[in-house]
Amino acid sequence: MKTYRYVLKLDIDWRPGDEWVEEWKRARILVLEKMYGYRVEHFYIAPSQRGFHAWIHIVSRERLRDEDVNRLQFVLGDDATRCKINAEKIKNGLGDWNRLFSRVIWRRKSKYYVRCEYCGNVIPLVGFVRKEECGGGDG
Repeated sequence: MKTYRYVLKLDIDWRPGDEWVEEWKRARILVLEKMYGYRVEHFYIAPSQRGFHAWIHIVSRERLRDEDVNRLQFVLGDDATRCKINAEKIKNGLGDWNRLFSRVIWRRKSKYYVRCEYCGNVIPLVGFVRKEECGGGDG
């Protein structure tokens, strides 16, 4: 049987305590697996400037349209404004509609990131800023 892999990306603009985040993570996995029937392969969370970003790798038995992925991200708690902007990008045929940005990384090209071993997405390490990147060094 053919399967399809997708990466759901969530922008959460608040960082509660670790216990809350772990419970939030378990709830997302339950929704995806029990309610929708997807298999969660990997779940990665990284801090962002205002909260955290989550990348959820799922396996589906059916092909999902971009609209389906955006809807799933909304159901899972992605920032509503981001979902609305993504819906417009999809409607206008933009292929690279599902990006997560961090203001620090966006404004300054940082050398600090990790590459997801599952999908190859670049995940910024927010908070790592070298002295010269702040204007205090030679670079």
